[in-house]
Amino acid sequence: MKAEEWDFEKVLQDAITAAGAAPVSKEQCPDAKWWEKLCAACAVKTCSPTGSRLLRDKVVHSLGQRLAIDEVYKTNESVVEHQRVSDTMMVVGIPRSTGHMAATLIARTGVAKSWATHDVWTPSVMNEFSRKARYKKEFSGFHSDFPNFCVVGPVAPAKVACDLMIHLHIPYSFAWGLLHGLDEFLYECLQEPQDAVYTHVAKVMRVFEWYRLNGDFYGGEERLVKATDNPILASKYGIRDEFERTPFVIHSPFAILHMDALHRAFPDMRVIWTHRALNACIGSLCSALAHHDFLYTNRRPTDTQLAAIGEKIVGMFGSGTELAVDYMANFSRSKSVHWLDRDVRRHGVRLMKKTFDKFDLNLDRYRYIQAADAQTEMNDEQRPLHDAPSRYFAVSDSLIREHFDAYVYQFPDFVYEKRYGIMLDSPEQLTHTSAIPMREGQSGRIVPMGKEPPGHMLEGTSSDR
Repeated sequence: MKAEEWDFEKVLQDAITAAGAAPVSKEQCPDAKWWEKLCAACAVKTCSPTGSRLLRDKVVHSLGQRLAIDEVYKTNESVVEHQRVSDTMMVVGIPRSTGHMAATLIARTGVAKSWATHDVWTPSVMNEFSRKARYKKEFSGFHSDFPNFCVVGPVAPAKVACDLMIHLHIPYSFAWGLLHGLDEFLYECLQEPQDAVYTHVAKVMRVFEWYRLNGDFYGGEERLVKATDNPILASKYGIRDEFERTPFVIHSPFAILHMDALHRAFPDMRVIWTHRALNACIGSLCSALAHHDFLYTNRRPTDTQLAAIGEKIVGMFGSGTELAVDYMANFSRSKSVHWLDRDVRRHGVRLMKKTFDKFDLNLDRYRYIQAADAQTEMNDEQRPLHDAPSRYFAVSDSLIREHFDAYVYQFPDFVYEKRYGIMLDSPEQLTHTSAIPMREGQSGRIVPMGKEPPGHMLEGTSSDR
């Protein structure tokens, strides 16, 4: 692609045309300086011809949606500004720690609402069916053009989405540098406060709350169910209006880096912090970023590039989690819970029920079954294995312990994979008595025959009898 195609004024005009926004000059464009820097960084990135067009379309689309959503907000400011966005449940944690599954389970209950993928792609389009149709049209050939991207996540319009597409409306968001391999531009963004990113997310949430009043946003529910049709349920759960005032549940993968900015944008938020073993989580995150970068380069990354990804992730999220641990120490305990990756996958619905009890949210039987169906669907969804070990990215266990020391100290039960096997009472004793026949004791440990505890014949298992 020619360098002239990345000229900011040309990108701005294409963005206005694509989004159908009102014409603005370069001086009137919000964050024009940073959009110009972003265009310059994308122009020098090594990309394939297809990848270069894809990256430019991403910049044009994000800028166009930023202008269009600002126009929608200003035109209807008197109504949108007063929309109630409170008690938001923010699902945070290191990316690839099952935050998406946690948000999906909660959204499917209907007790909270969330964005679908087609919602965050074109948030400026008011009509629900128009958003779906536009998403399907623009991504109709994506699977055939990029078949390997399905290992990162399915590209489906109705899937519960995170807020990263909204982050791209702000040019100095970390999402641009991390997801698109713009390292030098990312280092510039690291010095910039991210308050505007989460303030913009809150603004888009108010716009969608206004859409909901007009019947153009369903918030993740496949079917709107009136839970108070049964008079017995009505006496327990109250009037239907209680379910009309449902809060948002937002999966925000990068919020762990800026918990203070997130809290300023959502003062009454509730936090669900998801955890996964660091070794597996970092390897999965680095793998996902490598796949994202492959969309634009169409080249297999070298060992040096893989090591650079690992160094970048360990550095950013090591310091980010330390700041998050310090900030959450003063956060209200009644408004925060911690979910472990393994527990979410095995019995996430029970975990969700306990969380709702703590947050004082009602959950009737039908909505509980909806969450159980969502967990079954996600567990049955087959995707190719893509998580490379963290050592592929030059990240060792000692390096993780060094950079995530505060996180390891605070959550020692969450940061390592539990290993299962047989526990030995005294391994050195077995060395000296290797000729003695062994049997399995009732506690699951190997003990020499003749040294069983008293009464073992009465309390033994069926195999002992």
